[in-house]
Amino acid sequence: MSAQEHAAELEDGSLTRATLARRVADSVENRFGELNFDNLFLDRSVKTALQFLFRSVTYKLGTAREIGGAAGGQAAEAANWARQAYDSAYRETSEAPGTLPRLDPRASWFFSLMLTTVAIGSIASKLLSRKYPWEHVEDDKKEGGGDLRHLWLETVHPRTGDTDTRKKPVRISLPTYFKDVEHLLTSPGNYLRSSFSSTLSKGMDLAENRDYFGNYVYNPHATLGTKIKQGGKYAFPTPFVVSNYQRGQQMGEPKTAWLSAFGFPRAPSDLDFTPAEKALRDLIKDSRAPATPEQMEEWRAKREAYKAGKLSQAEAKRFIKQDRQSFLEREFKNSAVTYTDAVRIHNLATPAEKPLLDRLLRAKRANQLKHYGLGEVERKETEAAR
Repeated sequence: MSAQEHAAELEDGSLTRATLARRVADSVENRFGELNFDNLFLDRSVKTALQFLFRSVTYKLGTAREIGGAAGGQAAEAANWARQAYDSAYRETSEAPGTLPRLDPRASWFFSLMLTTVAIGSIASKLLSRKYPWEHVEDDKKEGGGDLRHLWLETVHPRTGDTDTRKKPVRISLPTYFKDVEHLLTSPGNYLRSSFSSTLSKGMDLAENRDYFGNYVYNPHATLGTKIKQGGKYAFPTPFVVSNYQRGQQMGEPKTAWLSAFGFPRAPSDLDFTPAEKALRDLIKDSRAPATPEQMEEWRAKREAYKAGKLSQAEAKRFIKQDRQSFLEREFKNSAVTYTDAVRIHNLATPAEKPLLDRLLRAKRANQLKHYGLGEVERKETEAAR
């Protein structure tokens, strides 16, 4: 966006240097998230409300303005190129277009952002998992979906080399604008809620008594003093570096904890879920009782004791059994999964999941036949197929 690029407009007076300078300043502010609120000419009450409601509102507004400007600017460049081509061909004008439309400066920034994201993701993947993103694509095919989708996933959310309790690879999100764009496009509601200021979001969590993971913020059956203590501890302002590190430690992932502290937060754990796993997750999400702070602390203590080899033989066997089972195998047996639900989830399974679910579904079907008879079982199977 230089004076040379707009020389014709500056010469004929349709654009002044002052206006061009303001455009350059706005574009720089958009890209660095330092948007000047005064340039929006908003009412002070609206400005205050936005700052209270949302975290880093200028960062998000600037990103939206620049990406939206890139789309609009490049569309205008393409239209101008087409007009010049038409005039050159049919009106015999001396103005001949280039081979391709001119690249809008904001669009060039967007493409540069894509290249930067790919470079960071490739380096992070190689350092953390010892493989480049494209080397993981073959492993992802069992989850279904095309190669392009998996290549995007492995680049934008590189693996850390660890696996979680669901036997899924632990991933991080890169600290680029693509994280926001992806979140907005895939889950607008969650993106809006995650954008709320800490004051508002923690206030909502306290009112609902649910934390980020869906567990209790405070024990609803505890004494008033304990409730105040647990609620106060949750609401106490904590820097993002500290809170991200603590969250990783609570999940038993020290590598993720350190990466999160340095701006590479843990990616959503369901990115690698197959359609069957997503359906199963949605089914059991509301049926599982939230854990209290005391229960979560007890679970973390047992997990650490298991890793250190300090659990009793019976408790260690239980942990080993859980560790050996995949998320699909463990939760498919859940009593909240009815036979109709089980058949529907089985129908969504990938070829790699079918053998496991065939065995588990046969066991559920035998139990249904024993209690309800063939007619009722066939009715449920027909209902699940709809």
